[in-house]
Amino acid sequence: MSRFKKHLETTDVRGSSSSERSNLLGVDSDDGEGAQRDEHPFGYEQRNETSKFSKVQKQIHEVTGVMKDNITKVLQRGDRLEDLQDKSESLADTASSFQSRATSLRRTMWWNNLKVKIALGLLVIGVLLIIFVPIIVKYSKKN
Repeated sequence: MSRFKKHLETTDVRGSSSSERSNLLGVDSDDGEGAQRDEHPFGYEQRNETSKFSKVQKQIHEVTGVMKDNITKVLQRGDRLEDLQDKSESLADTASSFQSRATSLRRTMWWNNLKVKIALGLLVIGVLLIIFVPIIVKYSKKN
């Protein structure tokens, strides 16, 4: 690590923040943390593990959020399915009622149609009797 720090110059780290510069150049900060980091041989590994741990925590948080959204969507879907089931049951009841009323109406209309046909038949027979009876009576008296 020290060889790497020796080859770095201030111009190489212009875009970095002051804490990053002090870490890269090996300059001690005001509170003395820079010296402790240089002395700890596993400092880089600990920061890397902490970084990995925070990435995993972030992923867990994202997955948890997605799962909560999915659970909410499933519950809403269940509610919609229940509403749809209630509506379909209501529609089935209405269809059954409609079918029974339609059958009853069909029978009633058939009887009414039959009654009208019988009445028209009797009317035609009555008109024919009114027309032909006097004619038959008139010709039968002449003979």
